[in-house]
Amino acid sequence: MPVTGPDRRRSYWREGVYLPGGNLFVSRACCAGEPVRNVSKLMWEITPAGVFKHRVAIGFPGLDHTAWR
Repeated sequence: MPVTGPDRRRSYWREGVYLPGGNLFVSRACCAGEPVRNVSKLMWEITPAGVFKHRVAIGFPGLDHTAWR
């Protein structure tokens, strides 16, 4: 699924899970700099096409946010 939005070239989906209604809850990591470093972690709800629905939370850039922890 494509990363959408203005920073799509500097972002990737770190992890995502399907929600009961068919949308996804994702952790979007945004990178910048040289060497590359994470500058933000965004917890979003998106559609299956990758379209932003709403922000659930903002995570810590240096901390991995995973469903298995």
